[in-house]
Amino acid sequence: MASSAITRSSPAPAGAEPAAEVVARRLSHAAEALAVADPTELLGDLLAATFSAPATELAYSRNELQPGSLPLECSFSELTPGALRIDLEPFGPGVAPAERRRRAAEAARRLVARHLGGKAGRAFEAAPVPAPSAAARFGAFVGAAFGPSGLAEVTVYYELGPRLPRSPSPRVERVARAIGADVPGLSPHLLAISTTRTGIRERLYLRCEQELRLLGLERPAAVIGAADRFPALVASTLELTGGAFVVPARSAIVGLRESSGGVELKLELLRDALPGGSRELAGRVRQLLVRRPESLRAFDRWSEAIGAGPDGPDLGVVSVRLAPALEPLLNVYARLPWLRQTT
Repeated sequence: MASSAITRSSPAPAGAEPAAEVVARRLSHAAEALAVADPTELLGDLLAATFSAPATELAYSRNELQPGSLPLECSFSELTPGALRIDLEPFGPGVAPAERRRRAAEAARRLVARHLGGKAGRAFEAAPVPAPSAAARFGAFVGAAFGPSGLAEVTVYYELGPRLPRSPSPRVERVARAIGADVPGLSPHLLAISTTRTGIRERLYLRCEQELRLLGLERPAAVIGAADRFPALVASTLELTGGAFVVPARSAIVGLRESSGGVELKLELLRDALPGGSRELAGRVRQLLVRRPESLRAFDRWSEAIGAGPDGPDLGVVSVRLAPALEPLLNVYARLPWLRQTT
Protein backbone atom coordinates (compact mmCIF):
# COMPACT_ATOMS: atom_id res chain seq x y z
CA MET A 1 0.00 0.00 0.00
CA ALA A 2 1.36 3.40 -0.93
CA SER A 3 1.83 5.75 1.97
CA SER A 4 -0.34 8.84 1.98
CA ALA A 5 1.30 12.14 1.04
CA ILE A 6 -1.40 14.02 2.92
CA THR A 7 -1.29 14.90 6.58
CA ARG A 8 -4.45 15.58 8.54
CA SER A 9 -3.34 18.38 10.82
CA SER A 10 -5.58 20.69 12.80
CA PRO A 11 -7.58 23.12 10.64
CA ALA A 12 -5.56 26.12 9.47
CA PRO A 13 -6.92 29.67 9.44
CA ALA A 14 -9.76 30.26 6.98
CA GLY A 15 -8.48 30.34 3.43
CA ALA A 16 -5.02 29.01 4.32
CA GLU A 17 -5.68 25.28 4.62
CA PRO A 18 -4.50 23.29 1.59
CA ALA A 19 -7.39 21.79 -0.33
CA ALA A 20 -5.68 18.40 -0.06
CA GLU A 21 -6.22 18.37 3.70
CA VAL A 22 -9.91 19.27 3.33
CA VAL A 23 -10.36 16.55 0.72
CA ALA A 24 -8.47 13.99 2.82
CA ARG A 25 -10.58 14.55 5.92
CA ARG A 26 -13.85 14.37 4.07
CA LEU A 27 -13.00 11.34 1.93
CA SER A 28 -11.71 9.53 5.01
CA HIS A 29 -14.97 10.28 6.80
CA ALA A 30 -17.02 9.04 3.84
CA ALA A 31 -14.94 5.87 3.60
CA GLU A 32 -15.40 5.16 7.30
CA ALA A 33 -19.15 5.69 7.05
CA LEU A 34 -19.38 3.29 4.11
CA ALA A 35 -16.95 0.78 5.66
CA VAL A 36 -14.62 0.84 2.64
CA ALA A 37 -10.89 1.43 2.20
CA ASP A 38 -9.69 4.99 2.79
CA PRO A 39 -8.93 6.65 -0.60
CA THR A 40 -6.34 8.91 0.95
CA GLU A 41 -4.17 5.92 1.83
CA LEU A 42 -4.14 4.86 -1.83
CA LEU A 43 -4.43 8.15 -3.72
CA GLY A 44 -2.37 10.31 -1.38
CA ASP A 45 0.22 11.38 -3.95
CA LEU A 46 -2.40 12.09 -6.60
CA LEU A 47 -4.61 14.09 -4.24
CA ALA A 48 -1.64 16.06 -2.95
CA ALA A 49 -0.54 16.93 -6.49
CA THR A 50 -4.08 17.95 -7.46
CA PHE A 51 -5.05 19.98 -4.39
CA SER A 52 -1.83 21.61 -3.17
CA ALA A 53 -3.19 25.18 -3.13
CA PRO A 54 -5.55 26.57 -0.45
CA ALA A 55 -9.13 25.36 -0.72
CA THR A 56 -10.29 28.91 -1.49
CA GLU A 57 -7.99 29.30 -4.49
CA LEU A 58 -10.33 30.59 -7.20
CA ALA A 59 -8.30 29.01 -10.00
CA TYR A 60 -9.66 25.64 -8.88
CA SER A 61 -13.16 26.67 -9.98
CA ARG A 62 -12.06 26.85 -13.62
CA ASN A 63 -12.30 23.15 -14.35
CA GLU A 64 -14.40 21.00 -16.67
CA LEU A 65 -15.49 18.37 -14.16
CA GLN A 66 -17.19 20.58 -11.57
CA PRO A 67 -17.06 24.21 -12.75
CA GLY A 68 -17.30 26.60 -9.82
CA SER A 69 -16.08 24.02 -7.30
CA LEU A 70 -13.02 21.94 -6.61
CA PRO A 71 -12.54 19.42 -9.44
CA LEU A 72 -13.76 16.34 -7.57
CA GLU A 73 -17.07 14.49 -7.38
CA CYS A 74 -18.48 11.40 -5.70
CA SER A 75 -20.96 9.09 -7.36
CA PHE A 76 -23.44 6.40 -6.38
CA SER A 77 -24.19 3.44 -8.61
CA GLU A 78 -26.95 0.89 -8.17
CA LEU A 79 -24.59 -1.69 -9.67
CA THR A 80 -22.04 -1.16 -6.87
CA PRO A 81 -24.18 0.41 -4.13
CA GLY A 82 -21.69 0.02 -1.29
CA ALA A 83 -18.67 1.50 -3.07
CA LEU A 84 -17.10 4.92 -2.64
CA ARG A 85 -16.55 6.18 -6.19
CA ILE A 86 -14.68 9.39 -6.98
CA ASP A 87 -13.65 11.24 -10.12
CA LEU A 88 -11.26 14.17 -10.37
CA GLU A 89 -9.63 16.46 -12.88
CA PRO A 90 -6.07 15.78 -11.73
CA PHE A 91 -2.98 17.91 -11.14
CA GLY A 92 -4.62 21.23 -10.46
CA PRO A 93 -5.34 24.35 -12.49
CA GLY A 94 -2.96 25.61 -15.12
CA VAL A 95 -1.86 22.21 -16.43
CA ALA A 96 -2.03 21.96 -20.22
CA PRO A 97 -4.51 19.33 -21.52
CA ALA A 98 -1.80 17.24 -23.19
CA GLU A 99 0.28 17.22 -20.02
CA ARG A 100 -2.73 16.35 -17.84
CA ARG A 101 -3.59 13.50 -20.18
CA ARG A 102 -0.05 12.11 -20.03
CA ARG A 103 0.21 12.42 -16.25
CA ALA A 104 -3.28 11.00 -15.70
CA ALA A 105 -2.43 7.88 -17.68
CA GLU A 106 0.82 7.44 -15.78
CA ALA A 107 -0.89 7.89 -12.39
CA ALA A 108 -3.51 5.31 -13.36
CA ARG A 109 -0.80 2.93 -14.54
CA ARG A 110 0.95 3.14 -11.15
CA LEU A 111 -2.29 2.58 -9.24
CA VAL A 112 -3.17 -0.45 -11.32
CA ALA A 113 0.32 -1.96 -10.98
CA ARG A 114 0.44 -1.42 -7.21
CA HIS A 115 -3.05 -2.46 -6.22
CA LEU A 116 -4.82 -4.52 -8.91
CA GLY A 117 -2.21 -7.11 -9.85
CA GLY A 118 -0.20 -8.18 -12.86
CA LYS A 119 -3.13 -9.34 -14.99
CA ALA A 120 -4.80 -5.97 -14.61
CA GLY A 121 -1.53 -4.19 -15.33
CA ARG A 122 -1.06 -6.09 -18.58
CA ALA A 123 -4.64 -5.36 -19.61
CA PHE A 124 -4.14 -1.67 -18.90
CA GLU A 125 -0.96 -1.57 -20.97
CA ALA A 126 -2.72 -3.28 -23.88
CA ALA A 127 -5.80 -1.03 -23.82
CA PRO A 128 -6.26 1.17 -26.90
CA VAL A 129 -5.62 4.84 -26.21
CA PRO A 130 -7.39 7.39 -28.43
CA ALA A 131 -5.35 9.97 -30.29
CA PRO A 132 -5.08 13.32 -28.49
CA SER A 133 -7.18 16.20 -29.73
CA ALA A 134 -5.58 19.48 -30.78
CA ALA A 135 -8.70 21.24 -29.46
CA ALA A 136 -8.62 19.56 -26.04
CA ARG A 137 -9.91 21.64 -23.12
CA PHE A 138 -8.84 19.47 -20.18
CA GLY A 139 -7.18 16.30 -21.52
CA ALA A 140 -8.34 13.64 -19.08
CA PHE A 141 -10.08 12.82 -15.82
CA VAL A 142 -9.19 10.02 -13.39
CA GLY A 143 -11.67 7.90 -11.46
CA ALA A 144 -11.38 5.28 -8.73
CA ALA A 145 -13.77 3.02 -6.83
CA PHE A 146 -13.12 1.66 -3.34
CA GLY A 147 -14.62 -1.33 -1.57
CA PRO A 148 -14.01 -2.99 1.81
CA SER A 149 -10.87 -4.75 0.59
CA GLY A 150 -9.24 -1.78 -1.13
CA LEU A 151 -9.06 -0.26 -4.58
CA ALA A 152 -11.57 -2.00 -6.86
CA GLU A 153 -11.35 -0.04 -10.12
CA VAL A 154 -9.27 2.66 -11.82
CA THR A 155 -10.58 4.68 -14.76
CA VAL A 156 -8.97 7.13 -17.17
CA TYR A 157 -11.41 9.33 -19.07
CA TYR A 158 -9.65 10.49 -22.23
CA GLU A 159 -11.03 13.62 -23.87
CA LEU A 160 -11.87 12.95 -27.53
CA GLY A 161 -11.55 14.99 -30.68
CA PRO A 162 -14.23 15.44 -33.33
CA ARG A 163 -13.90 11.92 -34.81
CA LEU A 164 -15.02 8.64 -33.28
CA PRO A 165 -12.06 6.64 -31.96
CA ARG A 166 -11.46 3.13 -33.14
CA SER A 167 -13.15 0.78 -30.68
CA PRO A 168 -12.10 -2.78 -29.87
CA SER A 169 -15.81 -3.57 -29.67
CA PRO A 170 -17.47 -3.76 -33.10
CA ARG A 171 -20.87 -3.83 -31.38
CA VAL A 172 -20.20 -0.52 -29.62
CA GLU A 173 -19.20 1.03 -32.94
CA ARG A 174 -22.36 -0.25 -34.62
CA VAL A 175 -24.60 1.09 -31.87
CA ALA A 176 -22.80 4.44 -31.91
CA ARG A 177 -23.46 4.79 -35.62
CA ALA A 178 -27.09 3.68 -35.19
CA ILE A 179 -27.60 6.34 -32.54
CA GLY A 180 -25.98 8.91 -34.81
CA ALA A 181 -28.60 8.13 -37.46
CA ASP A 182 -31.48 8.76 -35.03
CA VAL A 183 -30.09 11.42 -32.70
CA PRO A 184 -28.82 14.53 -34.49
CA GLY A 185 -25.91 16.55 -33.18
CA LEU A 186 -23.91 13.84 -31.41
CA SER A 187 -20.20 14.49 -30.94
CA PRO A 188 -17.46 12.33 -29.36
CA HIS A 189 -16.78 13.41 -25.79
CA LEU A 190 -14.83 10.85 -23.74
CA LEU A 191 -13.40 7.36 -23.96
CA ALA A 192 -13.26 5.79 -20.49
CA ILE A 193 -10.90 2.88 -19.91
CA SER A 194 -11.74 1.16 -16.60
CA THR A 195 -9.43 -1.46 -15.12
CA THR A 196 -10.34 -4.04 -12.48
CA ARG A 197 -8.59 -7.19 -11.31
CA THR A 198 -10.38 -9.14 -14.02
CA GLY A 199 -9.54 -6.92 -16.99
CA ILE A 200 -10.64 -3.72 -18.69
CA ARG A 201 -13.92 -2.22 -19.81
CA GLU A 202 -14.35 0.60 -22.28
CA ARG A 203 -17.15 3.16 -22.41
CA LEU A 204 -17.63 5.63 -25.25
CA TYR A 205 -19.37 8.90 -24.33
CA LEU A 206 -21.19 10.99 -26.96
CA ARG A 207 -22.34 14.52 -26.12
CA CYS A 208 -25.72 15.69 -27.45
CA GLU A 209 -24.90 19.09 -28.93
CA GLN A 210 -28.52 19.56 -30.02
CA GLU A 211 -31.81 18.87 -28.26
CA LEU A 212 -32.36 15.20 -27.49
CA ARG A 213 -35.79 13.69 -28.15
CA LEU A 214 -36.19 10.76 -25.79
CA LEU A 215 -38.22 8.86 -28.36
CA GLY A 216 -35.26 9.14 -30.71
CA LEU A 217 -33.56 6.47 -28.59
CA GLU A 218 -36.22 3.86 -29.39
CA ARG A 219 -34.40 2.36 -32.38
CA PRO A 220 -30.99 2.32 -30.64
CA ALA A 221 -32.68 0.50 -27.74
CA ALA A 222 -33.87 -2.12 -30.22
CA VAL A 223 -30.38 -2.37 -31.73
CA ILE A 224 -28.90 -3.35 -28.35
CA GLY A 225 -31.71 -5.86 -27.75
CA ALA A 226 -33.46 -3.84 -25.05
CA ALA A 227 -36.62 -2.74 -26.88
CA ASP A 228 -38.77 -4.20 -24.11
CA ARG A 229 -36.92 -2.04 -21.56
CA PHE A 230 -37.29 1.19 -23.52
CA PRO A 231 -40.65 2.25 -21.96
CA ALA A 232 -39.08 1.91 -18.50
CA LEU A 233 -36.12 4.05 -19.61
CA VAL A 234 -38.50 6.75 -20.81
CA ALA A 235 -40.56 6.58 -17.62
CA SER A 236 -37.45 6.91 -15.41
CA THR A 237 -36.12 9.79 -17.48
CA LEU A 238 -39.43 11.63 -17.41
CA GLU A 239 -39.47 11.36 -13.62
CA LEU A 240 -36.06 13.05 -13.55
CA THR A 241 -36.79 15.74 -16.16
CA GLY A 242 -40.14 16.71 -14.69
CA GLY A 243 -42.03 15.20 -17.62
CA ALA A 244 -39.98 16.75 -20.43
CA PHE A 245 -39.69 14.53 -23.52
CA VAL A 246 -37.05 16.84 -24.99
CA VAL A 247 -33.73 17.45 -23.22
CA PRO A 248 -32.05 20.82 -23.90
CA ALA A 249 -28.97 21.01 -26.12
CA ARG A 250 -25.67 20.11 -24.41
CA SER A 251 -27.57 18.72 -21.41
CA ALA A 252 -27.32 15.01 -22.16
CA ILE A 253 -24.55 12.50 -22.81
CA VAL A 254 -24.97 8.98 -24.18
CA GLY A 255 -22.54 6.33 -22.97
CA LEU A 256 -22.02 2.94 -24.64
CA ARG A 257 -20.23 -0.05 -23.14
CA GLU A 258 -19.89 -3.73 -23.92
CA SER A 259 -21.53 -5.83 -21.20
CA SER A 260 -22.04 -9.51 -20.60
CA GLY A 261 -25.49 -9.31 -22.19
CA GLY A 262 -24.53 -7.11 -25.14
CA VAL A 263 -24.16 -3.33 -25.27
CA GLU A 264 -25.28 -1.14 -22.39
CA LEU A 265 -26.65 2.33 -23.13
CA LYS A 266 -26.28 4.93 -20.41
CA LEU A 267 -28.19 8.21 -20.70
CA GLU A 268 -26.57 10.92 -18.57
CA LEU A 269 -28.70 13.96 -17.75
CA LEU A 270 -26.76 17.09 -16.83
CA ARG A 271 -28.03 19.67 -14.38
CA ASP A 272 -29.70 21.88 -17.01
CA ALA A 273 -31.96 18.94 -17.86
CA LEU A 274 -32.94 18.37 -14.22
CA PRO A 275 -35.39 21.00 -12.96
CA GLY A 276 -35.76 22.11 -9.37
CA GLY A 277 -33.39 22.47 -6.45
CA SER A 278 -31.32 19.86 -4.64
CA ARG A 279 -34.17 18.75 -2.38
CA GLU A 280 -36.58 18.23 -5.29
CA LEU A 281 -34.06 16.36 -7.44
CA ALA A 282 -32.97 14.10 -4.60
CA GLY A 283 -36.65 13.44 -3.94
CA ARG A 284 -37.21 12.37 -7.54
CA VAL A 285 -34.22 10.04 -7.36
CA ARG A 286 -35.55 8.52 -4.16
CA GLN A 287 -38.98 8.11 -5.76
CA LEU A 288 -37.45 6.05 -8.53
CA LEU A 289 -35.59 3.93 -5.98
CA VAL A 290 -38.64 3.23 -3.82
CA ARG A 291 -39.37 0.17 -5.95
CA ARG A 292 -35.87 -1.12 -5.15
CA PRO A 293 -35.65 -0.81 -1.34
CA GLU A 294 -32.08 -2.08 -1.09
CA SER A 295 -30.92 0.56 -3.56
CA LEU A 296 -32.87 3.23 -1.71
CA ARG A 297 -31.24 2.32 1.60
CA ALA A 298 -27.81 2.32 -0.05
CA PHE A 299 -28.46 5.72 -1.65
CA ASP A 300 -29.52 7.23 1.68
CA ARG A 301 -26.46 5.76 3.37
CA TRP A 302 -24.20 7.15 0.63
CA SER A 303 -25.84 10.57 0.86
CA GLU A 304 -25.19 10.70 4.59
CA ALA A 305 -21.63 9.45 4.15
CA ILE A 306 -20.63 12.20 1.72
CA GLY A 307 -22.02 14.86 4.02
CA ALA A 308 -25.21 15.84 2.22
CA GLY A 309 -27.24 18.46 4.07
CA PRO A 310 -30.97 18.55 4.76
CA ASP A 311 -31.71 19.24 1.08
CA GLY A 312 -29.93 16.05 0.03
CA PRO A 313 -26.82 15.69 -2.14
CA ASP A 314 -25.96 18.44 -4.63
CA LEU A 315 -26.47 16.32 -7.73
CA GLY A 316 -24.90 17.50 -10.96
CA VAL A 317 -25.63 14.47 -13.14
CA VAL A 318 -28.12 11.61 -12.95
CA SER A 319 -27.84 8.73 -15.40
CA VAL A 320 -30.14 5.87 -16.36
CA ARG A 321 -28.69 2.60 -17.68
CA LEU A 322 -30.41 0.55 -20.36
CA ALA A 323 -29.28 -3.02 -21.02
CA PRO A 324 -30.89 -6.29 -22.13
CA ALA A 325 -32.56 -8.24 -19.33
CA LEU A 326 -32.05 -5.49 -16.73
CA GLU A 327 -34.45 -2.84 -15.52
CA PRO A 328 -33.09 0.71 -15.84
CA LEU A 329 -30.69 1.43 -12.99
CA LEU A 330 -29.42 4.80 -11.75
CA ASN A 331 -26.08 6.47 -11.21
CA VAL A 332 -25.89 9.86 -9.50
CA TYR A 333 -22.95 12.26 -9.34
CA ALA A 334 -22.65 14.83 -6.57
CA ARG A 335 -20.62 17.93 -5.96
CA LEU A 336 -19.66 17.66 -2.34
CA PRO A 337 -20.99 20.43 -0.10
CA TRP A 338 -17.70 20.77 1.77
CA LEU A 339 -15.82 21.31 -1.51
CA ARG A 340 -17.76 24.26 -2.86
CA GLN A 341 -15.65 27.29 -3.57
CA THR A 342 -15.82 30.08 -1.04
CA THR A 343 -14.82 33.67 -1.60
